[in-house]
Amino acid sequence: MKISTFLFAIPILAAVAACSGGSDELTGGLDPNDPNNPNNPNNPNNPGNPDPNNPGTPGEKTCAESQQGYVGLGGLALHGTRAESAANVDRDRFKPFSSLSGEFRRVMGLGQAPNLGASAATFGEPPARFYAEPKATAVNLFEAYQVSFRLCEANNTGATFTAVPTDAAAKTQCADWERKIWSRTPTPAEIDACAKVAVTDSVTETLQAGPRQTTPVRRWAYACASVLTSAGFLTY
Repeated sequence: MKISTFLFAIPILAAVAACSGGSDELTGGLDPNDPNNPNNPNNPNNPGNPDPNNPGTPGEKTCAESQQGYVGLGGLALHGTRAESAANVDRDRFKPFSSLSGEFRRVMGLGQAPNLGASAATFGEPPARFYAEPKATAVNLFEAYQVSFRLCEANNTGATFTAVPTDAAAKTQCADWERKIWSRTPTPAEIDACAKVAVTDSVTETLQAGPRQTTPVRRWAYACASVLTSAGFLTY
């Protein structure tokens, strides 16, 4: 299989924590009063400010305004010096191992969740009674692709998947996969990228025995797995 397939399948995931940690983590070491700092409270692009185009319209509440307040010794608010971050930046965090089986079942419409026990260590399953923030690495992303490929190959049945992928058929199927798996309407470029995996990139594959022509079922599985392992599925 060509390397371009894996490039499409393995996105770069950005994990940025909001409303926690030190001020340097949220401001990047920038002066909070710097006009170029997006967290500057006087920055008109700061979501905590009123909409400059609609005077009088209240802005989105900051974490400090919406969170539960706690008062410590001396009557000081424990959260008073907590740094603020722009809204909606705490996204695209890698899903924990405990949720992956259920997510595979949900997006693929499986009757039962797949057993991912053999992949637990690769996906960074924490010890019992502990929690660890999952990290996206080349290892667990590649493992996610392999798991996705096996599930796609086993569960994509029917006449569509036994026929050689055509451009029209691949675009139709890819649009359906992406809409279902990502829970949003894909762009034409995203549909084309998936279809290219099925129609062009997976024509031949290289196994331990050497290169060979890829069967239609496996060509469809490569495209399906490339969608499953995109950011919309593995992150939240």
